[in-house]
Amino acid sequence: MTDKSRFNAVQTGQVDIVYAHTSLFASRAAALAVDFLPPYFFDGGGVMVTAASGVKSINDLSGAAICTTQGSGSEATIAQEVKARNITNTKILTFDTSEKLFSALTSGRCNAMYTDKSALAAWRGNSPKSSDYVILPETLGVAPFAGIVVQNDPEWRKLMSWTLYALLQADDWGITSTNLAEMQKSADPSIQKFLGVNGGFGADFHVSDSFISDMIKAVGNYGEIYDRSLGPKTPLFLERDKTPNALPKNGGILYSILWL
Repeated sequence: MTDKSRFNAVQTGQVDIVYAHTSLFASRAAALAVDFLPPYFFDGGGVMVTAASGVKSINDLSGAAICTTQGSGSEATIAQEVKARNITNTKILTFDTSEKLFSALTSGRCNAMYTDKSALAAWRGNSPKSSDYVILPETLGVAPFAGIVVQNDPEWRKLMSWTLYALLQADDWGITSTNLAEMQKSADPSIQKFLGVNGGFGADFHVSDSFISDMIKAVGNYGEIYDRSLGPKTPLFLERDKTPNALPKNGGILYSILWL
């Protein structure tokens, strides 16, 4: 999906669900004919430059060409930020894909690249030499990422929402892909029902009572997915503890709605 195509792809039934660094905010939720799921990741906008540029702050970008993606909130945000900080003689260039955005930075067509910080970390981490790029320290705004599904399909929306809550609840209870078999033997009736061992929630969402166990067995809980995809042992090296993406007990704000 591109930033321009993601909503239309859901609206026209090309895909059933999109997770594509899509920020949830009121005007977007009201205007678009899609339904948003609960936020699954909290990010913010950032700027990446080449290390050779010597730029240390967004405030050093006077006279720069700043590139960002078309059809995204980033385009308006960086324009507003440049004006608010009185950064003069800048040009905002837009591209329809992240690949073109990064190529513009590496080729020198742009002096700086603006998008979500997690996306910047991905491009920097997967580049041939990550030390060639610097993500500036400022974080612009808050971007709560949420999945999107077709409008007016409440059963599908509920299942996808509670899928996320289940992964977070498993993380909170310490139920992982490696200890799942042991946890299925727990004497705790809440855990028994949660995992579909004794009763379950499948009928509520028109799936098997084992759907939560099946997910955890396949991909792990939220923390396992995060660590495997974004964590300190990956090229992205995005810490989770004491960030908004941690559980409340670890200083974050991601939590599951109560199951029982």
